Amino acid sequence: MCITISKSILDCTHIGVWDIDHPEYGYRHVLAYQNRVRNLSKEPNCMLLHIPSRAAIKPEHLIDTTGHVDLLTELYEYLDPTPENTMMWMGDEPAKDRPNYVVEMGVYHIAILNHLTADGLASALSQIPQHKIPEIGNDFIDFFNSHFPGFPLLLCCFDTTEAAQAAPVMVHYAPLFPDKLMANTLDAHGGLPKIDRLLDFHQNIIFGTCKEPKGDNPYAKQIPGDFHPELAGFLPDTVSVLDLTPFASINLPNKDICIDLKSVQAGDPPTVTMELLGSKEQVHKTDIYATGNVYGIGDILPRR
Repeated sequence: MCITISKSILDCTHIGVWDIDHPEYGYRHVLAYQNRVRNLSKEPNCMLLHIPSRAAIKPEHLIDTTGHVDLLTELYEYLDPTPENTMMWMGDEPAKDRPNYVVEMGVYHIAILNHLTADGLASALSQIPQHKIPEIGNDFIDFFNSHFPGFPLLLCCFDTTEAAQAAPVMVHYAPLFPDKLMANTLDAHGGLPKIDRLLDFHQNIIFGTCKEPKGDNPYAKQIPGDFHPELAGFLPDTVSVLDLTPFASINLPNKDICIDLKSVQAGDPPTVTMELLGSKEQVHKTDIYATGNVYGIGDILPRR
């Protein structure tokens, strides 16, 4: 589940969200998004990921994971070794002063749109091979500028008509909301997201922190020192899983899943909301419970 310009199938989705204290970049948040992609449109397609960053995203902030295709699935299997269910505001500088970039990575050509305008989009798309350039209308530009003001946007352009396992799109950024980890679960395939719609969710969300959680939380595990050592500076120290695959029949609001970082660092069950950060849309609190080795969402809590 995510946003694509045209019809597509993106399944086997794993999302990673955590914070890091990097020796060069300092305190950052990380998003890692992994899935299997298949374009159902006769035209080029792209996946859109909005990033709650207070500063521009540069090409060096995208982490090369082409040699780590199974990074998130390996993390998930480490945390939950039981058989996997088969169900498939503005930042530091004005946005207009932020440059856009294009990076090729795996099956994607990724346009980093720090400045989201029709001219900026057209300029970025002109740097992408013709067979991967999607048709993106002004309504998408208006939607993201309205609901996510100042957010950089990643356009992950692809044209794979056969299902292909993509390496994770992994990016670190200066968080606009330091106390929240945001997983991109807002969904639409071939049109604008309908934020008043209820959906079935199926993702595995891996979340963690660079700080040692307080107390003894059996659902938080420390990452082994030899786990993908090339990426060590961009991985958290401890991780947990919010597994939505067994709950695919539960209707949840079409929003992003946000995890309160303080609850993670306290060693408590995560405080999870479904919302659009930066927007005035309703925030939905969720009921979280633990089962097996993972956390799950039980239901949406009533408003008080």
